[in-house]
Amino acid sequence: MPAQPLQWYLYFPMTKLTKRIIIGGIVIAGLAALAIPKIISVQKEEAGQKGTAAAGARGGTGGSPQAVSVKGFVVSQQSLDGGMMVPGTIIANESVELRSEASGRVVSLNFSEGRPVGNGALLVKINDQELQAQLKQAIYRQQLSEAKERRQHQLLMKEAVSQAEYDVALSELNTATAQIDLIRAQIARTEVRAPFAGRVGLRSISQGSYISPTTPIATLYSIDPIKVEFSIPEKYAGLMEPGAEISFTIQGNERRFRARVFATEPMIDPTTRTLLVRAQSPNADGEVQPGAFAEVFLPVGNDAATLLIPAEAVIPEADGQKVFVANGGKAVAKPIKAGVRTETMVQVLGGLQPGDTVITSGVLTVRAGSPLNFTEVTNATNNATNKGAQ
Repeated sequence: MPAQPLQWYLYFPMTKLTKRIIIGGIVIAGLAALAIPKIISVQKEEAGQKGTAAAGARGGTGGSPQAVSVKGFVVSQQSLDGGMMVPGTIIANESVELRSEASGRVVSLNFSEGRPVGNGALLVKINDQELQAQLKQAIYRQQLSEAKERRQHQLLMKEAVSQAEYDVALSELNTATAQIDLIRAQIARTEVRAPFAGRVGLRSISQGSYISPTTPIATLYSIDPIKVEFSIPEKYAGLMEPGAEISFTIQGNERRFRARVFATEPMIDPTTRTLLVRAQSPNADGEVQPGAFAEVFLPVGNDAATLLIPAEAVIPEADGQKVFVANGGKAVAKPIKAGVRTETMVQVLGGLQPGDTVITSGVLTVRAGSPLNFTEVTNATNNATNKGAQ
């Protein structure tokens, strides 16, 4: 009879460990069979959601992005008639932070905050009792030296003393006089006086305070006349000669103030290519205060080679300014170099060419690459309007 094949389990007896391994493998296989279909289903669902989101971002399922309705302005060469507006700052004619030259206790405050003071007026007095005592001592020493010098001089005339003895007495007198001058100078340092006529600001000390040369007392301002400081593009530097008349306005005041240029910086700023200018304006009533923002109007005549765009088209950035320009029906961001401003327009010194169409409305919603739908396009030459231009 042929030999019967022996079963494998005859050679591998079933131990407890083997049974556990077999059971564990069966359980793992069962769990995998249940989990794999669910994983595949979840992956398909996520892929469908991503596809839907992408279609929505494109304006629909597979459609093109929705166009943004905007207004445009066609750039062209224009005349800068009459003048231009530049920002400026009001500064005091003179200003100084009051400090004491000496350290000590304040024994007298002789000014009222915000009130005018005269040139040389005593504002603050520091305790000088010790110096006053030293001054008296020096005066007594000087008087004694004077008497000694007179006696020595009389004896010298009678040839009773030598020239050397008289020179010693004269030197003692001169030394005593110099000592008095030194102490008086030290006493003067305990007084804070107004270096010019003006108005004192808010004080930082009180009577009885101990102050030193590093302690600020108050600020003294001279505001009549007042100064206005501003910068202009280098191409207009020749117009700002001393004596040139300008005008300016300040916020909260409808009055237009007149001023005359009195000085300019001798060098053009190589970074901004602008010239710093200062002008003076009468301010007897104190209507204009230092530190105020000023809009300065400069009469510059006509400039036939200037590009002007509406101010609302300009978008400020951290490193400059930019505009959105239409190119092939889409928005393209372009950095520009801005010049002077008028009431409604901004001069463009670089970044744009005649014929470019800049976006003047909806600039905050437009992004680079956004499709554009122009509802209105204006031309500065004749102010023509084209409805529905693309």
